[in-house]
Amino acid sequence: MARPKQITNTEKNEIVFFGEIDRDEKGVVKSEYPAYYFENNIEDLHEEIGTKERASARKDINWEDVESTKKELEMLKIKTTLIEKSKPKLKGGDKDKVYNEYKHLGDEIRDSMFTRTEMMKGLASPHEEAKRMTERGIKADPELAAACNVKVVGGKVSRNDASKMFKIMGKVLGDVPTNTEFLRRDRNTGKVDVVFPDEEV
Repeated sequence: MARPKQITNTEKNEIVFFGEIDRDEKGVVKSEYPAYYFENNIEDLHEEIGTKERASARKDINWEDVESTKKELEMLKIKTTLIEKSKPKLKGGDKDKVYNEYKHLGDEIRDSMFTRTEMMKGLASPHEEAKRMTERGIKADPELAAACNVKVVGGKVSRNDASKMFKIMGKVLGDVPTNTEFLRRDRNTGKVDVVFPDEEV
């Protein structure tokens, strides 16, 4: 059986965040987030594979289920490999570009959020919050937006779409926050949970 192919930046000459596992037969992205984004699901797949392999080794499977279990194991392994191979490995300029956009979007998202104190005290206007979430007011890199399956209009995206980009790029970069709530300021102290370093990663 052919080995799943890694989608790399050099092959496509562009940054790709959604792999084969995330697309339909026509190559159209069919999911909101890449499969590798959900690390718990990958852990569950590995656990399921391990459970079935241990059961097979102990011969705990009824003889009539042996062949079907082998096929299930094969499909699970292929699926897991496809997911893990679909996560891009950024290097050099591509990694710098993604980090700079990740940092930029994080700053823009933070500036558009009500403070934690305002949210807790009910001082945030629901109408204004909905407006900030859905209106396109944040500048975004068109190439990276496309890689995140986000539409750019007039060079801008909504905060919801910026948050999606922030989360996907954060997952690809690794060791950086992907939860946008960590960006929210505290009104009383002005402190935030996340401070982006000036240097690139």
